[in-house]
Amino acid sequence: MAYKELGYCYFMMGDYKKGLDYQYKIGMDGKGRTDAGYQDKLWDGKKSLVNKVILLRDEGGFGDMFQWIRFGEFVKKREAYVVVEARRNIIPLLSNCPYIDKLIEKGTKYDQFDYHIFAGGIWRACKLGLDNMPKNIPYLYADEILIRKWKKKLSQDDKFKIGICWDPQLYRDLNTGKVLENNRAIPLSIFYSLGKLENVSLYSLQQRNGLEQLDTMPEDFKIHTFNNAFDRTYGSFMDTAAVMKNIDLVITADTSIAHLAGALGVKVWVMLPFSHDWRWMKDKRHSPLYPTMRLFRQKRNDDWGSVMKEVEAELFHIIN
Repeated sequence: MAYKELGYCYFMMGDYKKGLDYQYKIGMDGKGRTDAGYQDKLWDGKKSLVNKVILLRDEGGFGDMFQWIRFGEFVKKREAYVVVEARRNIIPLLSNCPYIDKLIEKGTKYDQFDYHIFAGGIWRACKLGLDNMPKNIPYLYADEILIRKWKKKLSQDDKFKIGICWDPQLYRDLNTGKVLENNRAIPLSIFYSLGKLENVSLYSLQQRNGLEQLDTMPEDFKIHTFNNAFDRTYGSFMDTAAVMKNIDLVITADTSIAHLAGALGVKVWVMLPFSHDWRWMKDKRHSPLYPTMRLFRQKRNDDWGSVMKEVEAELFHIIN
């Protein structure tokens, strides 16, 4: 455990290669799970992939998958046939990726591969650092038909359009099922001042938990919401991705929306808690993984108000 945490410290400092020296053995994902049932044919990062079938396995949450699926292009350039295992509800979104040859639903029995590896295990296997990690943006793509649909719907709004997401998914203790404290969640009330700006329109990109806060906001807080068909008719994140391509900015907590926006190459600002995930590194204003991303950090625990003041100051220079 100490070695793993030391590895995360190096990651936060930007030294991915040294961090890997203290991290998991190849074949384990970020949650410490082993390759049970897939012991054979684990790709070691060295064997040739020319004319080989490689299975990229689903890993972590949606945000993790959106971040690490960039390596599909990495192995495709090595002339592999790329098969991706994914949860059913994001298969429609991933189907727009030109470097994925085949998608299979997670849990489906599939053994027609030469090698396999967790999607996020490739940078560990190849010992990639920030200097040589794939950074081609975009590597995820919204559906063109939906982009045109939302362009038409949103064209009537000539204000500066901002999509917001304030509450990441709930974390539960794996043993007790108890909901754990989530320091990434931002109270919707923090966005009240943005919602009152005359030349700004807010759009809710929030899904599931956190939506109850909409009912507690003052009547003069203006935010556009979407109906129940949003992200359900065509698949999870499908409408979200298309809307993102038609608005001016996304402001979000550290959640899957942040990774999706970064992967799509849209402008996104991420509001981070004082104690944050290692992938956002230390003291950086911009993410080296997502060139269109800007990071806003708490200076003290639970001080979202100061973070929003910084956001508002930055926004003022853009819209005025």
